[in-house]
Amino acid sequence: MHMIQRNMMVGWILLAVLAFLSVVGLMALLPYLAKRSVDKNLQSIGFQGLVLPTPQTNFSSLRYGQISLDPQGFSSIQSLDVRYNWISMLLFGQIERVKVSGLRLTGELDGQGHISIAGWSRADARVNPSFLSLGAIDFSDAQLSLLSSHYGGISVVFSGGTQKETASSAAFQFDVKYTQKNLRFESVFRGQINGAERWNADMEIGSARIDYPDLKATRASGQVAFLWEKNAPVKIDGEIRTGLLNVLGTPWQDAAITLQGNFEKPQAIVAAKAQGDDRLELGLALPDILDENLARLSGHFYVGSSSAFWTYLQTHGFLTKSEKNDLGDAGLLDGGNISFDRDRTLWDVRFENASGANKFHGLLKQKDGEAGQSVVEVFIRSDGSGHLAVNDPAFFEMIEGGSALRQTLRKRLADIAYTKLVVRSNVNPADISNARFIVELEHQGGAEKFTLSGDMAEIVRFLF
Repeated sequence: MHMIQRNMMVGWILLAVLAFLSVVGLMALLPYLAKRSVDKNLQSIGFQGLVLPTPQTNFSSLRYGQISLDPQGFSSIQSLDVRYNWISMLLFGQIERVKVSGLRLTGELDGQGHISIAGWSRADARVNPSFLSLGAIDFSDAQLSLLSSHYGGISVVFSGGTQKETASSAAFQFDVKYTQKNLRFESVFRGQINGAERWNADMEIGSARIDYPDLKATRASGQVAFLWEKNAPVKIDGEIRTGLLNVLGTPWQDAAITLQGNFEKPQAIVAAKAQGDDRLELGLALPDILDENLARLSGHFYVGSSSAFWTYLQTHGFLTKSEKNDLGDAGLLDGGNISFDRDRTLWDVRFENASGANKFHGLLKQKDGEAGQSVVEVFIRSDGSGHLAVNDPAFFEMIEGGSALRQTLRKRLADIAYTKLVVRSNVNPADISNARFIVELEHQGGAEKFTLSGDMAEIVRFLF
């Protein structure tokens, strides 16, 4: 009996030793399992060649010091802290929280809008279930720096994180500060990742500044929605409002900019009122807002008042005072619409007044003239018939060809119903007051063709 009791005692001791050794072994296994999970998740998002340093470990956490994400050290992490629950880690391999401090990503942005980052492979990047199983990821003092031949240096500073919601989804929120030579803004970026198939986000922009050569805006704010679905470009949809807007050198205010399209080629629709006079309105459609030269665009001016329009052009340097006076206040443009399309150096312009009685179509093409001077080819024609009555002696003084021709035209143009009116010219913008214009008129009684020399504003007033 004594022997049996002794054997039982030894058995219990051995069992306790084995249990202790098992626990010690499992505890020793936890850091290995956590490290393997970190390796796997970093590789899953595109850092395939990464070799992590040996971490500091304890019962429920890992801590990595400086981590180089590429061999040259252009991309790095200052510190990486991993926290886990030992039961969840043993049973499911789950990590509770990851804290990333001092993330630095360095790369390039090419002309097609594709990003390359040192140490990161786009082809290997994906969002898999193991990444989404991370309880939370916190980022502090993170920065993405990109070099671009087109935009120069781009900096994106952010902090925030993700939080697991279900087995295959996570929510995220980041404070973002974006800076480059033409655009800067601060925003809150929040959304949701749903597996490897879809993510969506909203960006709330609190303060933005746009400074492209032909498009400038200050005090801009608004909200933009993003949607990505597998094998498709990121879609965008939103509205930005700005206090001051400058388009092609003309100032506007109370502007609303509607964004749509996709991230690689975002489009915009702009509506604004003239600075200082809400009788003038601007509408613009920009097929690619990343084109800083606005090489292609379309739009319209609504002219509530002719005199307001001429005053606006004079105030902002597009007309001299004498040219503005030449155009007068006859109300030619009152309630009219001027629509236009631009394709690089070609402008296609149409005008229709409020009654629809006067319609004109113009083409303006910028080209290089003699001695490298810029010249604008002007072609304007009437869309349909109209009425012309010119009696001012100043108009006939501009006609080339002698007094006999002037006298004939004085009689013809005193009251004529024309079926077609065409005006052609090659204008030097630097010397617009000495331009020459070829005028062609067709009417029921025949046709007239003559050359005018002088100020474009005067000719517009007399003929249109």
